[in-house]
Amino acid sequence: MYLTLSQTAQELDRTERQVRYLIKTGVLSPINQDTYKRDGGYRFSPDIVMQVKKKLTPEGISLRMAAEIVGITPQYLNKLALSGEIRSNLVAIGNKKERRFNKKDCYCFKNQMKSRTHKSISHFGEKLQLYKNNQRLFKLASYNDEIVRIVKTQPITILKADGILYELDSNHVLPPSEEWPEKTYQTKKGFVTFQFPIPRNAEHTTYNVIYELIQELGPKNVQVFEQAAGDYLIRCRQGKIYIKEEYAEVLKRHIIDGDTLSNSFGIELLSNIMSEYVHLPRELFQKIEQLADKRSISTQEQIIDAIKIGLESFKSEL
Repeated sequence: MYLTLSQTAQELDRTERQVRYLIKTGVLSPINQDTYKRDGGYRFSPDIVMQVKKKLTPEGISLRMAAEIVGITPQYLNKLALSGEIRSNLVAIGNKKERRFNKKDCYCFKNQMKSRTHKSISHFGEKLQLYKNNQRLFKLASYNDEIVRIVKTQPITILKADGILYELDSNHVLPPSEEWPEKTYQTKKGFVTFQFPIPRNAEHTTYNVIYELIQELGPKNVQVFEQAAGDYLIRCRQGKIYIKEEYAEVLKRHIIDGDTLSNSFGIELLSNIMSEYVHLPRELFQKIEQLADKRSISTQEQIIDAIKIGLESFKSEL
């Protein structure tokens, strides 16, 4: 007994259109390739269908499913896999390659990440808490009649005048500081990113600049990361700030993504990313997701690639 196109699609968990594509690319061969029109449709050997099913269903789970288990984006998980932090395999599916993960490995890795959350480690570095233990990050304070800089709030760590870092315990208390001013959360998509070498001088201008940035934008709109290479990475949402001209110049020198625009109203922080809502047909979006999954990239990256290719084809027609 042979299988019809509809039965084969159901067995392979694919649409009939996808099955036709498998036939076109030579992955699946019907027994009546030359007579299917006369026979009223394709017919397939159950044994051949099962062989193809095994090829199309490799061991493990997809990048997207693994990312959902771990609780991070597919893009970030792919980077972790490439760096060897989590095990994965590249398997061939037809003429494509797909990254696959072991479900048990994903749950183990999720627990490992949870154990590191006290440091809030991400691919940007260690995320620093802007306010904790009644202290503002990067505030100047007095400790034992010495001016120090608070470079971590959990645990409280100070940078002394001689460049030494000192972690305070419960027996050493600094005067409390107020929480950061409450500012409106900026919903506009996109970030502006700065990168500063970490100073070893408690009164260095860099600390003053970052402090003013948080003060102006508010803690909801600024993220500060300490990187292993010895830099601070600052991610800010777009907005307007009012700071000294010398501080604005420091920001311009250390911007790595985005732009700063000076005008009579202050400094405007602008992202390189423009946001536009687009309504896509469900079938088209599903195809984009499938292609992104096969290429082990995010859906957004796949959409951008498709737009770039489309623009190039339009250029050739003009």
